[in-house]
Amino acid sequence: MNTSHPDPPQINDAVTTRSPPGGSIIGLDLIRFAAASFVMLFHLSYYSWAEPQSPSGKLLSHVVDYRYMAALSSWGWVGVHIFFVISGYVIALSAHGKSAGQFFRGRFLRLYPAVWICSLLTLVALLAIGPPSNIIPLYLKSIILFPIQPWVDAVYWTLGVEMSFYFMVFVLIWFNRFNSLSVLLSVIGIVSTMMWIVWLSGLSELGMLRHTRWAELLLFPYGCYFALGGLIWLILSDRPTVARTIIAAACFLGGAIGVYSLSQKSLYGSYVPVIIWAIAVLAIMLSVVFNGAITALFKNSGRWVRLIGLATYPIYLVHDVVGAAIIYWFCYMGMHPLPALLLSIFIVICLALFIASVIEPMVRRGTSRLLPFSRA
Repeated sequence: MNTSHPDPPQINDAVTTRSPPGGSIIGLDLIRFAAASFVMLFHLSYYSWAEPQSPSGKLLSHVVDYRYMAALSSWGWVGVHIFFVISGYVIALSAHGKSAGQFFRGRFLRLYPAVWICSLLTLVALLAIGPPSNIIPLYLKSIILFPIQPWVDAVYWTLGVEMSFYFMVFVLIWFNRFNSLSVLLSVIGIVSTMMWIVWLSGLSELGMLRHTRWAELLLFPYGCYFALGGLIWLILSDRPTVARTIIAAACFLGGAIGVYSLSQKSLYGSYVPVIIWAIAVLAIMLSVVFNGAITALFKNSGRWVRLIGLATYPIYLVHDVVGAAIIYWFCYMGMHPLPALLLSIFIVICLALFIASVIEPMVRRGTSRLLPFSRA
């Protein structure tokens, strides 16, 4: 598997925004947490031995070997593609009715405070294990979310991709053209779908383009996922026109082809990631359609579900390096690799919950006072 593409992330937003009828979309929080868990298991129990040059591989490739878990964990990278679909839906939903300043403020406060906290934890973990010689420049690039690698952790690659989509939506709002969102989604979705079809056909010249950072930032590989999520919002909240439905179906096809194409690099089957991704897309739609029933089902625990959704972004940011460092130290102290893995996952989740519920809100409140844009 390529070290820079089937990584997880961006897990940028817990879905605590309002759905069109009102209320939190609890189902999306649960799907996002499941996707984050897929990604975490993938990095810690698959990449840690299958890709020695990955962040977790550099820490653990000579310490643990979870090869016997490959059938369970090798497809976990598909969580990224689930995140991108959710992000397309959430950004379309959260941008509706917002000014350009409000949208910028919301995205900034969602992205940066968690990055500042989690990149510091990653820096500490690297310093404890043995940091790279250029650790300070990597850290500075990470806290400003510089879009070109490297960073303190390779998982930051998805944040630049997400920000590219945010920027496109921001431009629409800036020019008072949010009603053209369906046009934007159609363009990036169809272009991305066509690119995946061409890449799958085996044209090596264009195939190499897929692995460039500029192609990622222009959303050539991932535009169909964002577009699919955004079109789901338009169809379910506005009206399901024939054109929107056809383009959404095309984006779904492009997304499936993309997942299938990336899964060709795995030795453990090509169809499991496609099936998991397709089920997740269906679950996203059902979560929105039946949001009222799901909310009622979780009425006594909805607050905790929303907290779990908020914690997925910190989970994404800390699981790879910090999680691998925890496994490293547990194994160094003589613990068996399997309980070390399970305990590491538990600690990462607890740490992320603490960040999401205590530390990040404090940093966000302080940052909010410094931003030039009003809430109103």
